[in-house]
Amino acid sequence: MKPVKFFIGIWLLLSTAAALPGAESSDMGNAKLTDFKLPQYSEGGKLVFILYGESGYAAGINVFLEKVVIDLVQSSIKDIDSVHDLQGVELYPLGTSAAEIAAFWADKPYAAALIYSPTAVFDRSTNTIKGDRDVHFRSRLLDIDGEGFDGDYQSKTIHIRKNVQIEIRRLTSGLGSSRHIATAVNTEQPDRKGSEK
Repeated sequence: MKPVKFFIGIWLLLSTAAALPGAESSDMGNAKLTDFKLPQYSEGGKLVFILYGESGYAAGINVFLEKVVIDLVQSSIKDIDSVHDLQGVELYPLGTSAAEIAAFWADKPYAAALIYSPTAVFDRSTNTIKGDRDVHFRSRLLDIDGEGFDGDYQSKTIHIRKNVQIEIRRLTSGLGSSRHIATAVNTEQPDRKGSEK
C-alpha cells in the first residue's frame, strides 16, 4: 500500500503544480542574456566553440544574439579552463599588417578562428548559426568579410552569402609571422540551395 500512496501523492503534487499560474510556460530556454559566454561541447564532451556576446535571449531551441563573437577552438583544447575569456574582443580590419595580426593572435593559441557579427541566431538543436548582417571571419592565415552567413559545426562550413572579400596569408619563418599573398572580392554569391534564377 505504501508505494501506491507515494505514487498518488506524487501525481497530486505534479497536477497541482501544473495548475499554478506560469507553470505552462516552464519550457527550458526563455532566458535573457547579458555579456554572455556560452561554451558548446561535442557529444563526447569536448569543447568545440564558445559564443560570446553583448546581449541576447533564448526562445525554444534558438538563441538570438547581439554583437556575437564565435571562438572556434583548436581541436587539442579539452575544456573551457584552457581558454582566455574573449568577451569584448575587437577583430582587426582587412588590410591590417602582418605584424599587427601576429600580435593579435599571440595570446590566443587555443583559438583556430574567430567570427564576429552584429546579430546572429544560434540553433541549439543543430549547432548551426546564421545572420543576415555583416560577418567577419579571422584566422592566422585567412581573413574574410562579407554580408549574411550560415555556419554549420557538423560539416565545418561557413557560407558567406554576398559581398565577400578574402585575404590569404602564408606563414613565413617564425611562428605567427605571415605575408599577404592574395586578396579576392566577390560581390554576388549564387543561392546556396543551387537554384538558378
